[in-house]
Amino acid sequence: MSPPRVDAVDNMRHSEGNLRLPFRARQRFCTVEGLSPMTTAPGLIAPGEVAPDVTLRAADGETYVLAEARARGPVLLTFFSLDCQACDAAYLHWDAAFEAYAGDDFALWAVGLDEETQAAAFWEKSGVSFPVLFDDGSSVAAFRLTSTPSQVLVGGDGRVVASYDAWDRASWNAMLAEVASRLGRPAIEVGSGEAPDFRPGCTVHV
Repeated sequence: MSPPRVDAVDNMRHSEGNLRLPFRARQRFCTVEGLSPMTTAPGLIAPGEVAPDVTLRAADGETYVLAEARARGPVLLTFFSLDCQACDAAYLHWDAAFEAYAGDDFALWAVGLDEETQAAAFWEKSGVSFPVLFDDGSSVAAFRLTSTPSQVLVGGDGRVVASYDAWDRASWNAMLAEVASRLGRPAIEVGSGEAPDFRPGCTVHV
């Protein structure tokens, strides 16, 4: 199965800013879906639904099985594409959450929708700590993704605790608060000066 296509258009006005960002080096923006803040994309797997027991792999061949990981604690999956401006806004905050909460009882996985070799090379240069995973594209259908980024929190019982698309600071903070509550740890949050309140996502075509 070939990777899904994510709509993107060139935009040379994108600030280089922090050269650590792999997305910024691409100088590309995605077309947007126009969803409002605090909404779940139409069709995105919803809270209360049973999450699919997907198996993902890292670039080095190591496999990650959702059913095994969520048996140890909550799993937060973030689906990304390299050409996505909203992913650019989000990924450092994914890394901060991984650093704050990662352990045997919590996992944060970034799932790539790009060509594997290309995406793995960008992430290796980025310096992030969270695992970047891939599959044959079946997770797009299994989670009913329509845009990137999409965030899905899966509980120990296998059901979706929370899900939303795009970059939405309030939704992300609420998701982190839920993780902290389940782990019995202090919550971290993204302040208003650290990231935009909302940035629309990029359309995924299967």
